[in-house]
Amino acid sequence: MLEETKPAGASLSLALTEAEIKKIEEKHGETYATNLRFGDEKISLVFRMPTESEYRFVFNEQSQDFIGRMSPSDETKGDRFAAQRRALMDCCLHPGTQKLDELIKRKPGLVLKLWSKLEKAVTPDLEDIKNA
Repeated sequence: MLEETKPAGASLSLALTEAEIKKIEEKHGETYATNLRFGDEKISLVFRMPTESEYRFVFNEQSQDFIGRMSPSDETKGDRFAAQRRALMDCCLHPGTQKLDELIKRKPGLVLKLWSKLEKAVTPDLEDIKNA
């Protein structure tokens, strides 16, 4: 994956070109990509689409949280944030889980925003279903 070194005093860019994103798609299939800016740092985030079991895990954690039952998962225990965060980490292709973890610690709201976008990417549009 793309790695850049940061000379003393220079800003670090983990932004990808469209060609680099296409290369990732060729290797991993359909992806969701977005760019973020953190101060002088520009970062591309690329995720593969979640599998059915990953999507189901997040959905089940959310459902259990809503109805007040204990989650079967010791790691998340019905915690929607933890379930979404785990799925994002599993699907992260760039810049890697360590960098994504750092970004989430700086801006925890990223989890909800990114999962919403990824969830929308795997959900067919109602028009697509009607026209099928």
